[in-house]
Amino acid sequence: MAKIRLFKVRQHNLKGFDLEIPREAVVVICGPSGSGKSSLAVDVLYAEGRRRYLEALGLSREAEFRELEPPDMESAEGIPAPVVVTQGVPSGGRRSTVGTISGLYDLLRHIFVWAGTARCLTCGQDLLRMTIDEMVAEVLRLPSGTKLEILAPLKVQGDLKTLARGLLREGYPRIRVGEELYDLSEELPSDLKTREFRVIIDRLVIKEGVKTRLAESLRLSLEISQGFVEILPLNKRPLYLSSRWTCPRCLSPFPEVLPALFSFNQAYGACPRCKGLGLEGQDVCPLCQGRRLSPAALSVYLGSKNIIQWTSLPLSTLVESLSKTLPEIKGEVRREVTRRLIQVLDRRLAPFVAVGLGYLSLLRPLDQLSRGELGRLKLASALGEQLAGALFILDEPTVGLSSKEQATLLELIKSLKASGNTIVVVEHEPSFIEAADWVIELGPGAGDQGGELLYSGPPQGLKDHPGSPTGKILRDGLLLPPLPRSASKQSLSFSGVIHRNLKRLSVELPMGALTAVVGPSGAGKTALLEAIAESLKTGNYLGPPGLKGILVDQALKDVSRSSLPVTYIGAFDEIRRLFAHLPEARMRGYRPGHFSLSVKGGRCEACKGLGYQEVALAFMPPVRLVCSVCQGRRFSGEILEVRYRGLSIAEVLDLSATQAVSFFARVPAICEKVRLLERVGLGYLRLGQPLNTLSGGERQRLKLARYLKEAKPEQVLLLDEPSAGLHPQDLIPLLKVFGELLEAGTTLVLAEHDQFLIDQAHYIIELGPGAGEQGGKLLKVQSSSI
Repeated sequence: MAKIRLFKVRQHNLKGFDLEIPREAVVVICGPSGSGKSSLAVDVLYAEGRRRYLEALGLSREAEFRELEPPDMESAEGIPAPVVVTQGVPSGGRRSTVGTISGLYDLLRHIFVWAGTARCLTCGQDLLRMTIDEMVAEVLRLPSGTKLEILAPLKVQGDLKTLARGLLREGYPRIRVGEELYDLSEELPSDLKTREFRVIIDRLVIKEGVKTRLAESLRLSLEISQGFVEILPLNKRPLYLSSRWTCPRCLSPFPEVLPALFSFNQAYGACPRCKGLGLEGQDVCPLCQGRRLSPAALSVYLGSKNIIQWTSLPLSTLVESLSKTLPEIKGEVRREVTRRLIQVLDRRLAPFVAVGLGYLSLLRPLDQLSRGELGRLKLASALGEQLAGALFILDEPTVGLSSKEQATLLELIKSLKASGNTIVVVEHEPSFIEAADWVIELGPGAGDQGGELLYSGPPQGLKDHPGSPTGKILRDGLLLPPLPRSASKQSLSFSGVIHRNLKRLSVELPMGALTAVVGPSGAGKTALLEAIAESLKTGNYLGPPGLKGILVDQALKDVSRSSLPVTYIGAFDEIRRLFAHLPEARMRGYRPGHFSLSVKGGRCEACKGLGYQEVALAFMPPVRLVCSVCQGRRFSGEILEVRYRGLSIAEVLDLSATQAVSFFARVPAICEKVRLLERVGLGYLRLGQPLNTLSGGERQRLKLARYLKEAKPEQVLLLDEPSAGLHPQDLIPLLKVFGELLEAGTTLVLAEHDQFLIDQAHYIIELGPGAGEQGGKLLKVQSSSI
């Protein structure tokens, strides 16, 4: 069996081990948070695979890639070209939708370019730029025996009678003005006033052998009218044809129908008023009505729908509905190209339906997806590429998924393996571990206490392996002490809750207790937390007045690329003041701002205090190169000469939270804030680790740390999947924090899938039965025996 071989791996906290990984297999990397799982999967396997891929393309010799450092290891063999699917919301902000992130909207835009029919913005006439061959085919679709006139529309420029005499000399004796027919060999009426008329090019009957004459007549009409033809069948509606993006009836211009016309991220297609956002401030844009596209883009139709109406359809019905429009498409070439594009779309859509996302639409904004939906969306997008022989790296793909959805995901991953791919999954879910072909466990702890290779082999041997925390849990389960509960008998009631897909729910929450909201991904769990937070804010509930609802999700708002854990918990201000008061700093005139990464003064200006420089790639994610000026230390050399207890500001930021608690033991203002990270199980995080590198679960626990010191009975903490990314043994410190909050009288409400955590709840609310419009209903409410 072919293998990936890694030698002396020392990246981050990894302890210099050798490792063999079987190829064309499902491999799970497990272990506690901070043990080095993502370091091994993303920072070693993916980074080295990407570096070698760039070398194979000859790009490693380009100037911007010469400083691309390999991972910290002795050597590696057999790493295939990698694809990584990580946590987090893809970039794009308010403009991002299911269609844009998945790439499916790009396919639909091209279908519209080939098959769409524009409607004139002035008169509503159908408008399609056609070749002569397409025009011939369109006219020949009329019934055999149809009598018709071929007309060339013209606008009057100058004197009508002079223009008429010129046409007569060129061999065109008749014109139409409105419904009236005029013979140019006769004097035109003196009272005839018109701005436009149509020259009769030919009169013919649809029959066998007429194709050559028809084509020549169409060519003459296009030449005379500079691109326009009117076909006037006897007793039938006229056909207006054009070889230009101009209305053949009223001659109004129309923008060329290109893929960019249907993009709200490009000025060519975006609504000119709201610039493609769909909003003006907080209000819906009055021009596009929130549809984000220009009037021209919204006037191109396929069948009876414009592109926004098509993107509003469920993914599961999109291909079938598109296929029904094929007979209506004008032109054999256009129909065939469109048919093939629909086939590609069908193949690309299959993984989305397979992972249970068929109810979503391409138009659905990303910020309206649950975490489980977003994870499956990113995975299905990668699977839709239909690669073979690649290395897929999936970072905690089961986050937000129910046990049934996890089983579906596992089958999809196995289908990837069947195509000759290697799948490395960073995961702690027991069912995934047991179903893998190979398991790698790192640990035993986090940070400096982790990074050791505890086990590498088939999952059957993990349970009996001595010193394996995961094996012990698989063998014996996880015993957790029951959570305390407030003596309060009060409750909160919310009636007729409508938000996203919620169906007028009425729920009751016991105060001072832990309530778990459960159900499939997309059932409305996050929506219920958001609705409760809003109801508490507006006072729209029954219960004690003055309660404060705090939604603790994985989003970190108002943070920049220079934001760090130490800034988020408010300790960095104290650290900067401490450094600014040191004798060396005072002698040089340094202020706290000199020790900041967000403003000029002491930071490295070459990288703006980031420690790296980013190189964009058109075909792969951006490459980050260590800053050649500061060597990744983020500050100028002069600032680094100022030291506290032997460490520079850069070295302090490189401390883990646990190390910092000891280092700042004599400075309570700093020590107590940093200790909050330890209390929520983040003691292994470096103080200066960029927040955008944290996993979703780490971000949420970081937010939770803020509220620990302020726990109050009037608080209702609403946590969205707090177990995300946690190894079962990591639940122990998290539950300890929950216990402290409950003892302080705080009410806790969790949207959760982890059964270990659900079993600790005092009260359980189940939503379902399905996702999207099939969910949002209250199925069951039960009290725990805890």
